[in-house]
Amino acid sequence: MLITKNKIFEKTKPFNYSIDFKNSITRGLLGYWLTNEGAGGIIRDLLKNNLGRLKNDSTWVSSRFGKSILFNGTSSYIDLGSSGKWETTQNGTIVVWINFSSFPATATIFGYGDDQASGALCEFSVRNSAITSNVPRLDITVGIAGGAVHGAYGSKNLSANTWYMVSCVSTGTAWDIEINGISETLNIWVGSPGTQWFGDTNTNGTDLTTIGSVKYEGVIQNYSPGIITNIGIWNRNLSTSELLSL
Repeated sequence: MLITKNKIFEKTKPFNYSIDFKNSITRGLLGYWLTNEGAGGIIRDLLKNNLGRLKNDSTWVSSRFGKSILFNGTSSYIDLGSSGKWETTQNGTIVVWINFSSFPATATIFGYGDDQASGALCEFSVRNSAITSNVPRLDITVGIAGGAVHGAYGSKNLSANTWYMVSCVSTGTAWDIEINGISETLNIWVGSPGTQWFGDTNTNGTDLTTIGSVKYEGVIQNYSPGIITNIGIWNRNLSTSELLSL
């Protein structure tokens, strides 16, 4: 996400940014992580609500955004803790920049789940399996604790070692997946997706929000190999024009 293009953020000193709340696009913003600290085991939310903790060999590397976090694809992820902020909304948007070195069966970008059997799940990922005819495509999957699973994937094949701004949007009645601001045709692979979002997961037990993996049925899984950076989440659906302004 080009953080200075639309003056969403105001730079106060090197690697320290603050949010310009005069910009209307910040309405409904729940969290934003630049991941540009460059060292240490913590990433800071620009809203100062949700610190992220680097887990298991997440490393700092240079990227198009300065410094970013490289995930090893086998064990590393960011722990954002237990948070009801995502759990209460039916409308929302997640926007992220990614650059993956390869594509396993499922590589989670932003995940939310719990520790119960057939538990809650809200996962934005790249899926590369029989579901997508073994080509890497963006996917949204929402599982209702103790209930149905709903999932849909996009229409564009992704390439390794390539930068993409990716987003998933829920209007409360429909989903949308966009790559670089261009909407994808959705392919339903399970359930009846479109109306479900974080507020529908009915989390049981201890929930966890993660970047680069997801917690499902108590197991951290679906690790991502590559860079995930400039992560933003809103409790409303951003329009295409708003996404293009980022």
